[in-house]
Amino acid sequence: MRALSSLALVAVILLGAAVPCQAAPPPGDVDGDCAITLVDLCLLYQMVLGLADPTPAADLNGDGAVNVADIVWFLKFAYPDAKGDTNGDGLIDRADYRYAERQVFSDAPDPDADLNNDGEVNVTDLVIMAKILEAIESGW
Repeated sequence: MRALSSLALVAVILLGAAVPCQAAPPPGDVDGDCAITLVDLCLLYQMVLGLADPTPAADLNGDGAVNVADIVWFLKFAYPDAKGDTNGDGLIDRADYRYAERQVFSDAPDPDADLNNDGEVNVTDLVIMAKILEAIESGW
């Protein structure tokens, strides 16, 4: 039972607790729960990939379309601390995994590839990157 409680606490910390909005949802709150989390990013990716129906809340840059530009906007303004964009192109995709993989074997690895902030770029960071991609692609 204690393990289940700990798991629930971790889920709340990582995903954000849903609370009723006192005003309009903040820009980047794609799922409408008044919190900007990785769930919003995953949902946005699903919409861009055509796996979920786009909503007006997902048009973050206001151009009338839900597309890659909205993902770039999200990562830059709504959730700038999101891990995974290791190559700095504004997207989280397989190119980031390949970049992180090269950093593991580099003599001077890029700190952006240190996804767990332990001061080293190693296989653990690749596992984290793989999990991020899996979450995005599966619609976590």
